[in-house]
Amino acid sequence: MHALPRRGLFLLLSASLSALLYGCPSGARSDIEAASDTGSVVRDSGRVTSDAAPPSSDGQNPLDPDAGIKTYTKVGSLHVGLTPSRGTTPASGFISGFFLDQAYDRSAGCSRADLGNGCSKVTCIGGSSTTMPPKRSAGTLQYAVRNISQSVSKDANNHYNLDFGNTTVPFAAGDDVAFQALGETVPGFDTSVHMESQARIDAPQIGNDNAWTVGRVATTTVHFLGGSGLFSLQLIFGASGISVECTVPASSEGFAIPAGTFTGLAVGTEGFVTYASTNGRTEEIVDEWKVVVESHTAARMSDGRAIPFKVIVQ
Repeated sequence: MHALPRRGLFLLLSASLSALLYGCPSGARSDIEAASDTGSVVRDSGRVTSDAAPPSSDGQNPLDPDAGIKTYTKVGSLHVGLTPSRGTTPASGFISGFFLDQAYDRSAGCSRADLGNGCSKVTCIGGSSTTMPPKRSAGTLQYAVRNISQSVSKDANNHYNLDFGNTTVPFAAGDDVAFQALGETVPGFDTSVHMESQARIDAPQIGNDNAWTVGRVATTTVHFLGGSGLFSLQLIFGASGISVECTVPASSEGFAIPAGTFTGLAVGTEGFVTYASTNGRTEEIVDEWKVVVESHTAARMSDGRAIPFKVIVQ
């Protein structure tokens, strides 16, 4: 199987980001809107430890005075994606986001097992019938980087999206991308996120079929160089409902997926590398809302090739 063209890789990355952040993935879907509707915002709204987290103005969800913990069910999610240039292939990127004022969880039927080494195995059987609540408007949303400032377009369903497509991406690894929302249902806010430097993966090696292989009984070692922030990888075996997610500090330069992780899959099972990236994260608390901004810088192989799309169980 040949590597996806640049456009396909970009869409696949954007379609899988929310699975990293919001819980149980339902498979790779190649559109940004579907990506934002996948997974569990509840997991991200979560419980935030912060002595400075403000109590609710309406008396609900007060700050726990003993633990400094508050639960946020009103959350915003902004993603900044970058696939750096590679050879003659220009950089690609996008900005995408949405805001929900109700808890939302599509992780029903899923279970998560901690594998250690920063990895977990998620098994999803069936799915949730939970309907996604309406997305809310934060008014005009602007991004700014270097000497460029531009609005992020919003559709009729209050989904914010800016796909740079074949145009020049205005940010690169090492930049800070700032955001300002003028506010509407969501209060106005200012925040920013750092674009982390790119990681170069040298293990596993790519096979002749342009795929990674993982063993059913052996440990799979992932080794990379460079990069900053956090390094994250996700493998999805869609038909089986199984995915493996690993996140470690980029400074660790690698991790091991334990032996036996893939024993539930038959030899020859094919899956997908839905993302391999370095990530940055910023949380902004405004009134009763928690706004999370994530950056994602796609990794590449050490020899300059793109990350393989396919993974095969041996």
